[in-house]
Amino acid sequence: MLAWRLVPPSPVRSAGRVSWPAAALLSGWLVALLLPLSKGNAWGWASPATLGLLALAAVLLAAWVTVEVRSRTPLIDMRMMRLPTVWTTNVVALLFGAGMFGVFAFLPQFMQIPATTGYGFGASVGVAGLLMLPMLVTMAVAGMLSGPMTTWFSGRAQIVAGSLLATAASAAFALAHHHPWQVAVGAGVFGVGIGLAYASMTSLIVHSVPAAQTGAASGMNANIRTIGASIGTAVVSSIVTAHLRADGLPAEPSFTAAFAALGVASGLAMLVALLIPRQARHTAPSPTLLPPADSPPTPAPPAAATSGAAAPGAATSGAAAPGAATSGAAAPEHRPGVHGDEPSSLDPELDPARP
Repeated sequence: MLAWRLVPPSPVRSAGRVSWPAAALLSGWLVALLLPLSKGNAWGWASPATLGLLALAAVLLAAWVTVEVRSRTPLIDMRMMRLPTVWTTNVVALLFGAGMFGVFAFLPQFMQIPATTGYGFGASVGVAGLLMLPMLVTMAVAGMLSGPMTTWFSGRAQIVAGSLLATAASAAFALAHHHPWQVAVGAGVFGVGIGLAYASMTSLIVHSVPAAQTGAASGMNANIRTIGASIGTAVVSSIVTAHLRADGLPAEPSFTAAFAALGVASGLAMLVALLIPRQARHTAPSPTLLPPADSPPTPAPPAAATSGAAAPGAATSGAAAPGAATSGAAAPEHRPGVHGDEPSSLDPELDPARP
């Protein structure tokens, strides 16, 4: 209700219709993929239900891509998804989703392991939440500062830095988890990395696609992040429960290996972030402002008559035509695409068809 009343509507309106077959296939392959990832440990990774749903997800994914490529009004434009900035940022989102939700799910469980095991803190739910508080605070602060920081550090640089911080924090969880303050400090560092990376990923996506596709592009980035979260929690859960103590609790090396795996995911995200193009620009300005790149230039209007003679159609009292020079100078050259403050298609920085 508040969004409807307070958020202004978007000035960008795109013609077209919803591709319902594509929407159904998109929903189908997401459900078929996420369900076995979340239930794999309970069902068994080699069970017929798990393998069948994963195979179904692959089939529905292929069908969805085929429908989208052939559609005149695709739900998700596959050409947009192939843009260098878009696909690299989406891969980073996949890896960051795995790392972030893996920490969210299993770091509190680590804190609540009884101290009698020799490595847990025996923390209550409330105490575990307080130890996670530095992560949430630093994540919020870093996310808010990410935008102003682009004056000095590009979105690409912030993602690389965030990945490096997340890698360092995951390594700290794996190697230095003997005291609560160590975990709290590591959580704060992890929050800075997540805040910088997530805010910068959204900004890069929005600034790399046409205005009419920002919603679809950012939505797919969020979906891919969710897929990464499911993969990360499934992998960490398998690692943690692989070796259990006699009392049924996970062994300390299991948590160590799980946090190390999350560090590997963050390190891979840093490597992929280095592939993001250094300068992300809009791929195209609004199509209503610029003429087609291959259209012939509009010819300049004829020069005004000299010596006070009026141009054709002007008043016969010696006055020049409206807008013409009165001293024999030619009328200003007309450039297509220039109307007041609108951008010019002759500017190579704004025209995607020009080098």
